[in-house]
Amino acid sequence: MKEQIINELLKIVSLDLKAATEAALSTKSLAKSDEFKAESKWDTRGIEAGYLASAQERRQKEIELEIISLKNLTLNLKVRDSVGIGSLVTTEKIVYFITPLTGGIKLTINNTQIQVVSSSSPIAKNLIDDEVDIIDFC
Repeated sequence: MKEQIINELLKIVSLDLKAATEAALSTKSLAKSDEFKAESKWDTRGIEAGYLASAQERRQKEIELEIISLKNLTLNLKVRDSVGIGSLVTTEKIVYFITPLTGGIKLTINNTQIQVVSSSSPIAKNLIDDEVDIIDFC
């Protein structure tokens, strides 16, 4: 099931990457266009568009790192002795999948709802530190 989860996450994150790349390119070209040339010293539209393009490029790189981390995770899907990155954790209410970076995504795999959490999230930290009642993990 872990491979299915990662494959679904890769599809979602790849779509995010495509959208972020298109947005960064669009904003970058807009920032450099004649339409955004300053008309006075107080006209900052071009500068602001440049800041936005820079932020979108950073987001694009973050998503690329997410994809790399998910692909690396597929290489290490063994059964674990303790909860950590790559664990599928079942609690009384929710099934969690812990990833290195990607989080905040809900998936349904084989009629099971799975909440994806990043290892830096508070819930993942509680799961890793055994502060949550865990029914099962793998």
